[in-house]
Amino acid sequence: MNEPMNNDHSTIGSNHNPTDATTVPMSSDRAKENGFVGRARATAGALPSKIDEQIKRNPYVTIGVAAALGTGFGIVFSSRVLRTVLAAVGAAAAAELTRAYFRKNAWVVKAS
Repeated sequence: MNEPMNNDHSTIGSNHNPTDATTVPMSSDRAKENGFVGRARATAGALPSKIDEQIKRNPYVTIGVAAALGTGFGIVFSSRVLRTVLAAVGAAAAAELTRAYFRKNAWVVKAS
């Protein structure tokens, strides 16, 4: 019952004393991150050949999907209301990402 709900905030690796050289950072799971990045790069690298294969195997379905995507983008970008909503969402996302970055990196006190 004393286990944290989120593994990122476990008390085992917590850093309560920044001047203590023996403490470890909480996020030490680099293998999982590298595995995800590697899989994402492999998927992105294989994407052009998969698209080419789909075009050759199902040309009409591919044209239909491309037309639907183009129509969707056209509707979104031609409407002032949808453009405004999209800009507001983008601005809010950028603000939150900037805040998260500064919370994580800008106010880190490094012991000398």
